[in-house]
Amino acid sequence: MASGVNLNRNKPNWLLRGLVLFSLVIHFFIFLHVAGIYRSKALSYIELTMHEAVPVRDIPRPRHRPKPPPEARSAKPLPHELKPLPAIRPLKLEPVDRDLPETLVEKISPPQVPSAPLPAVTGWNPAPPVAAGHQYDTAQNYLEMVKNKIEREKKYPEAARIKQIEGTVTVSFTISTDGHIRQAAVAGTSGHEALDTAALNAVKAANPLPPPPARHFQGPLHLEIKIVFQLT
Repeated sequence: MASGVNLNRNKPNWLLRGLVLFSLVIHFFIFLHVAGIYRSKALSYIELTMHEAVPVRDIPRPRHRPKPPPEARSAKPLPHELKPLPAIRPLKLEPVDRDLPETLVEKISPPQVPSAPLPAVTGWNPAPPVAAGHQYDTAQNYLEMVKNKIEREKKYPEAARIKQIEGTVTVSFTISTDGHIRQAAVAGTSGHEALDTAALNAVKAANPLPPPPARHFQGPLHLEIKIVFQLT
């Protein structure tokens, strides 16, 4: 009985060997496919998902071109007849009257004007010119003239205009008896050097001025004037 068991064990297991051999063949083909040596003829499908619709091009249709007009044919010449022109009769001119004067303008001699003696100008004495100071009736009129002349000489600095800088400068100066401006200086600054310099230059540019009227001012005239720089 023990010998029968040993005989079954010594027989080869063909089923197990067949499975192992089939497994080896499958793994061999998988290795060739991965290594790139063998490619299967089976088709591979890739699934694509469209997130946006593909724009459709709208191709305009060609415009309808009208057919070209047919070529113009030469027109047949119309029959025409040449008719003679009527004869022109000569006009009869009446004879010119010879009794008329040669000219229609009557000659008029110039009138005779009696000669008169010219007036003598040797005794004419013109009035002496009025002094400049006499045209200012009041002291206020003279001061207004000084202010207006300085205002005309005022020039806004370009750098201050660009930076939108405004201010008021007080300038003190003295007008001598002959009208010259002396001792001009900045008495009250605007806080900006460009405006202070422009105000001082305006006062100096107004020099000289008409002499102060002696009937309103005694000796040199000391003034302080405010020059305003304001953008409009």
